[in-house]
Amino acid sequence: MARTLNYSLLRQARRNRRLTLRQLANSLAIDKSTAWRLENGKLRMTADMLFRWLEVCGASIDSVTSEERGN
Repeated sequence: MARTLNYSLLRQARRNRRLTLRQLANSLAIDKSTAWRLENGKLRMTADMLFRWLEVCGASIDSVTSEERGN
């Protein structure tokens, strides 16, 4: 089964670390609006950015993905 990025879980990972969007953006060397668009699925996230995001938030890939069920 494929795994899909769950943006709600991504946001929760940041909040669990008690990071504001601005703090996260600063850590990733991106602007706050880009971080918001990434976190809300409005901008496609590269694998590199996802793993940097997870590192800053202290989260695992499994904690922010959901299994996608086929037919």
